[in-house]
Amino acid sequence: MKRKHPTSPTTKATMIEHAIKAAQKNFHIFPVHPAGTVRDGRIVDKEPMVAWGEAATTNIDQIIEWWIRQPTANIGISCKKSGLLVVDCDIYKQPWHLKGTSHEWIHNLYGPHVDGEDCLRAISERVGADWAHTRQTYRVQTGRMGVHLYYRWPGEIRASQASPVRGLLDVRTNGGRHGGYVLAAGSATAAGPYQCEADLPIQNCPTWLIELVREKLAPPRITTPLDHTGPGNYLGLIQTVRMAHEGNRNQATFWAARCMCADGASQTVCEQLLTEPARIVGLTDREIFSTIRSAYRAQTQKKEA
Repeated sequence: MKRKHPTSPTTKATMIEHAIKAAQKNFHIFPVHPAGTVRDGRIVDKEPMVAWGEAATTNIDQIIEWWIRQPTANIGISCKKSGLLVVDCDIYKQPWHLKGTSHEWIHNLYGPHVDGEDCLRAISERVGADWAHTRQTYRVQTGRMGVHLYYRWPGEIRASQASPVRGLLDVRTNGGRHGGYVLAAGSATAAGPYQCEADLPIQNCPTWLIELVREKLAPPRITTPLDHTGPGNYLGLIQTVRMAHEGNRNQATFWAARCMCADGASQTVCEQLLTEPARIVGLTDREIFSTIRSAYRAQTQKKEA
């Protein structure tokens, strides 16, 4: 479904009203930097203003205190604390080329301009689910005119935060140390506002969707974790990542990966050795692989300079 931002004027609720409404839905919320906030030359209007993993709450007094202090703050929802799975269906930024991937068949149905909702619909139909019923849940249109679909997630099941279709279909729930978070209706980023598209009851997560996003068994452990193609011993780097504190986890992983690249270890070996310790300290697979890619790119550029 292709969406447009509304052009007709509507009565605009204050951000604190949106925050209270979210809390009344039993969403555990926290303040996020306001739309267009720039820090160190980059936009941070999706970044929390507090230690959200612990701070997210439904306590109205705390919420009022936060938004009186910062009336234009965006509203973040902790999916883990709220017992939610939120499926983020993004829109295409360019024609997506899935040829040679397990999702190539999606192009056969929808052509080159595939968006996240196309993907989710195609997957649901492929497993025999009723797409119309699947969509009958609370939905929020995002600033980029994608859509968030909200479902109740069974807390006893651990979810992955890996993208079912990278770049188009993401999930936020209880994966990782604190789970994931999304912006609530009423928020706005530089791309546009987040608006409730369907204020429906949040339905239980369909079984097929649980199976799609639940945490998969980790790959078999490497029997000799220090065997690799380079000459170094990486136990110290592995321990550095394993002992990293929150706020330093990405930096520690980035530094360790650059050291391994400089030592001659392949990116594949680096991912094999650093993924487990990075998971232990709470990074998602998406964050881990992205950080390692960035580290190898930076180190390679340094070598070539």
